[in-house]
Amino acid sequence: MGHSEGGRSAPLLGNRIDGAYGIVETSALPGVPILAENRLAGHSNAGGRLLLPRLRPFQLNRIAIDPLALPDLALAGEDRAEIRPGGTGAFRIGFRIDMQRPYLVTLVDDTGDPLPPGTMVETEGQDDADAEMLVGYGGALFLPDGSHALTLMARRPDGRACSIAIHIPADLPPLSDAGRFTCARLTVASNAHDGARP
Repeated sequence: MGHSEGGRSAPLLGNRIDGAYGIVETSALPGVPILAENRLAGHSNAGGRLLLPRLRPFQLNRIAIDPLALPDLALAGEDRAEIRPGGTGAFRIGFRIDMQRPYLVTLVDDTGDPLPPGTMVETEGQDDADAEMLVGYGGALFLPDGSHALTLMARRPDGRACSIAIHIPADLPPLSDAGRFTCARLTVASNAHDGARP
């Protein structure tokens, strides 16, 4: 049996299966421990998959991964899943696991001075309060994930705001010092009609 992804087949070898079975996918991450009913069923293969040949049909099957066994920079979304398969056939159980790329960055204003400690920083487009970050001394900021280009919005303790475009080279090792990034001051465009009478 094979499971095709991205045009390349990653075979999952096993004996003939007549009942319900599962294909667990771990975002192409190999070696992830996979549990079925709290018992180790195996580890994901080189393609990040594991065949579960004996699911209980018409009953709740509890499948999980062990988040404590993931690599240091791997972050799992949900680590548990419940499925109720029919009598026969394959069932896909996918676990999203993202590899984080944290970095240390230094934020400076348009004059080159570090942003003051206590400056609040958040990623543009995210409303999650848990995603807010604080600038430390010398403009230092720990960026949890710099795996893609992003825009940060900063608000200084005095209320002034600025934006920072972050792009970190893909070949820079995680946990490195990614250097200085300038926070461009935000200005409010004046309305030419302000104060004008209709």
